[in-house]
Formats: sequence, structure tokens, C-alpha cells
Amino acid sequence: MIKEPINIPIIDEFIDINVLNKLEELCKTKDQIESNIKFFKCLTHYNIYSRLYITFKSSFLEITVNDIIIKHSNKYIGPVFYIDSLYNIEDYSWYFSKDMKNYKIFFDVFKLFKKYISNIIFNNYNTNTIFENNISINKKLDNLRIKQIPTNTNKFIHHPLFCLESLLNNKQKLSKRNIQGYFKGEPVFLKSDIKSYKSLKYYYKNGFEPIDKSDTSDLYSQDQVKPIVISDMNDKLIQDYLHPSHVPKNCIYINNEYVEHVCKKLKINYRLCFVGFNKMNPIYRGVFIYKKDLFLVSNFLFEMFDYNKKLEIIQKYNKINKNWKLLVKMCNRYKKLQSKFC
Repeated sequence: MIKEPINIPIIDEFIDINVLNKLEELCKTKDQIESNIKFFKCLTHYNIYSRLYITFKSSFLEITVNDIIIKHSNKYIGPVFYIDSLYNIEDYSWYFSKDMKNYKIFFDVFKLFKKYISNIIFNNYNTNTIFENNISINKKLDNLRIKQIPTNTNKFIHHPLFCLESLLNNKQKLSKRNIQGYFKGEPVFLKSDIKSYKSLKYYYKNGFEPIDKSDTSDLYSQDQVKPIVISDMNDKLIQDYLHPSHVPKNCIYINNEYVEHVCKKLKINYRLCFVGFNKMNPIYRGVFIYKKDLFLVSNFLFEMFDYNKKLEIIQKYNKINKNWKLLVKMCNRYKKLQSKFC
């Protein structure tokens, strides 16, 4: 008979707040962050949902008990993020930070940290459904907090929901003007209504072209472009290959150091590929050939590779043979000298 593993009991009944206070006292150490980490681990161990918020110099918790969240109200200098009882990691600076200085540097590091930690956690931790109700309660609070209009312009830059038109760059425009409120007399809009515009050069490098080719605009949005489709080689000897979409439909790209030489020898129609720049110098790598010529070119390349390999072995052998002959010659000369003077 196989015995089932014994799980930690789930606390469903009413929890006395004094019990939580006692647990917090037991977890106290000289370091405030260390104390909160111990308390957070203890709560998670007993299946009490909580969020551990961490700032540059301090930490705090928000605990969900008896379907009520023990909320935190202070604001902090610098970024703030949290880890919850399911080990989800999220940025919460948009609410708890009063100074968003150096936020971009933090956010870039935070994304890498989140990805790294998530990979470790998910390999060693099985999520369960015991926190479902508590998570939904916290999500409701998140929604209430996120709908509060920020109190300074810096917060608008990094806020997940709201934006100001005056803070948009020259490559951003509002597709809809749904006013959500006002900040110092200026209308507040939804970030989801922002449309980003890119240059034609950017889209070309990423395999897109304008839908309306008669449009001579400098900037285009994603819904104004379509994937590039090239039906055949052009009339020039050199053709761009900056994206897979730049390969003509009836062609194939081959990247091999001998392929251009082979195409010339076999008198096969080809186009040399331009792939970018290196310190303002153009880089040409590989060729486009017609699909019907692939079998001939690939076989010839294989034979050429095999021939070059054999030639390399012969050259290596000849070099070794030459060195041995030189060594024998030197030894014979030394022997003659030895017999002459000894």
C-alpha cells in the first residue's frame, strides 16, 4: 500500500491578528529586511498569503487574512517590487515610490532578475489553488490602486495605465482621446491608446513595407505596414538580405565562402547579398540562387569541400615529409662532422 505524502494543514478558519503579531515577534532580528523575510517565509509555510515588498533600504509586508488585506500606506524613495506567496515577482514602483529617479536602470536589471528567479522557482515549486481567493482579493486592490491618477509627471512615464500627451515622444501618437481625468489641468489618457510610429528604414530592416506605397510619410505605425514579399531577383548584382523576408520567393539563400566562386564557374544566375555595415564598410555574405539550381550548386560545393579537405591533408603530409627530409639531412651532416673531427 502506497502512503500519500502529508501536506501542511491549510488554515481556513478565522485567524486572530494577535497570532500574526506573535509570529512577527518570533521572527524579529536586528536587521529589518531579514526579519520581514523570515516572517514572509513563516506565513507562506502556514499557507497565509502575503506579499513581501522590497525597496533599496527597507522592506514591508501586506498580509491577507480573513478575506481582508492588512494594507501598507507609506511611500518610499526609489523603486519597489514584491514577491508573493506563490513566488511571483512584480514591480510596484508606480504606487509605492515617491521618487522614480534611475527607474529605467532598475527596470532593466529587474527584468533580468525576474526571468532568472522565475526559472529557478518554477523548477522547484509547484503552484496550487489554496491562494486563489486571496489572489483575487489582491487583484481587486491592485485595480483600485492602478486607477488612481499619479501625483507627479515622473510617475506618468512609468505608470502601467495612464499617460500624458505632453510626455509622448515624436514617434508616439494617441489613436483615441478617451479622457480619464486631469492632472494639473492637463487631460490624462490611457497608455493602451498610444500608437508607436517607426521609420520606413526600421520597418524595411525588419521585413515590412508600407501597405499604401503612394504614402510618402516619414513614420508608419504597425497597422500601416505589411510583410515584404519579393517575387524574383532584381536587376542588380547585389541584393539586400537584412531579414528572411528579403529572400525572393523563387530563390534560396546560401552562406558559404566558396559559393560565389562556384556560381561563376557553373555560370549560374546569382545575387551577392548585402547584410550590413562594419564601421561604415559594407559587408557582403552569401548569395541568392534560384531553387532549381540548388541541387547542382550544393553537390558542387560538397565535391569542392571534399577536394579542399583532401588537398589540405596532402599539403600537411608534404610539409611533414619535407621537415623529416630536412632533419635527416641535418643529422647526416652532423654525423660527417663528428667522424671528421673525432
